[in-house]
Amino acid sequence: MGNQEDNELVDQLREGSGAAFEQIFKKYWQRLYRLALNKLQTAQEAEEVVQELFASIWEKRERLIVNNL
Repeated sequence: MGNQEDNELVDQLREGSGAAFEQIFKKYWQRLYRLALNKLQTAQEAEEVVQELFASIWEKRERLIVNNL
């Protein structure tokens, strides 16, 4: 998935698309989890941080300004 496709997903997400959110989640959750785990050192904390991040993205979807996923 390229940058153009990511931009399209973000546009769809702003419009409330659950499918776009799911695609973004599937594409990025593992990378984000590994990064959080590396920094936090516990799986539970890493999961919570990533979960909170995605919850925030969904809650703020209508006003998101994303330059690069």
